[in-house]
Amino acid sequence: MYIVSLNTFMIINIPMKIDHDVCAIVVTYNPSLSKLEALINAILPQVQGVVVVDNGSHMDAVEWLQIQQREGRLSLLTLGENLGVAAGHNRGIAWAQQNKFTHVLLLDQDSIPADNMVERLLSALMDLQSQGISVSGVGPRYTDPVTGHSAWFNQFGPLKYRAVYCSGSETRYIPSEFLISSGTLIPFEALDAVGPMDDGLFIDLVDTEWFLRAGARGYRAFGVCDAVMYHSVGERLVKLWIGRWQHIPYHTPLRHYYYFRNAIMVARRDYVPFQWIMNESVQLAFMFVVFTLTAPPRLQQVRMMLKGVWDGIRGRAGKYTGNAG
Repeated sequence: MYIVSLNTFMIINIPMKIDHDVCAIVVTYNPSLSKLEALINAILPQVQGVVVVDNGSHMDAVEWLQIQQREGRLSLLTLGENLGVAAGHNRGIAWAQQNKFTHVLLLDQDSIPADNMVERLLSALMDLQSQGISVSGVGPRYTDPVTGHSAWFNQFGPLKYRAVYCSGSETRYIPSEFLISSGTLIPFEALDAVGPMDDGLFIDLVDTEWFLRAGARGYRAFGVCDAVMYHSVGERLVKLWIGRWQHIPYHTPLRHYYYFRNAIMVARRDYVPFQWIMNESVQLAFMFVVFTLTAPPRLQQVRMMLKGVWDGIRGRAGKYTGNAG
């Protein structure tokens, strides 16, 4: 709220009281402690609470987290084994709800939010809601710390996804079909309407499935251009010439198994729009060709992608327990 003094022409900015309590939820699995500490330091001043859900990390990480909990910097939920990202999110969300938070902020263990990220996300969310829009979530524009390139937001296209970039100060919000989970701010009213994450998917496309389900219930997702987060996708980035130079994120064969399996499983659900099935089919074909030709170990990559397709057709959900080598 602004008050203008007519005598002096001074504009006095009086902060408005915002009725919110944001809980940051960080799911960890064998994290880099230096990166995790940087994340905790960056997010603590921005939220009203931090809960870390640990998926069976090595003892050094668990002991470090226990020290942080004793110092009052965070709350810790230890699962004892790797139950997956979706299960970790659900445990954290349940904890936040029990403790009367109004919003959750999902974060990967190696993401770093800019100083004002949460403030910008909250401002955008309230602005959109004031327009009568049912908002599933708002997410930041994330930048790769290695390349310095900012990511885009996805909208459906005739055959493949249309990448929409933030461009100039006039573009504040970008409607997006889905957001990556890390950095996404979700109000509990949306979680109550849409339901929890699908822990049967375990890791990949968990966020996409939830946003597609939310879209079927009339909720919309938005990218917020003036909210920034530093985040890397994949184990490493490889620069390839595919019509133009592109940075392609490489994952392990096991991660590609989950992606292909989950894409098939999600595509079979009745609330998923045909446009997503079409766009994702083109994406899968692109990924299969690129990773078959360029991503070592190529034989294992092919085997696990095909295994993922087969298990997706069979509806085999949950954690993969076979040989990923």
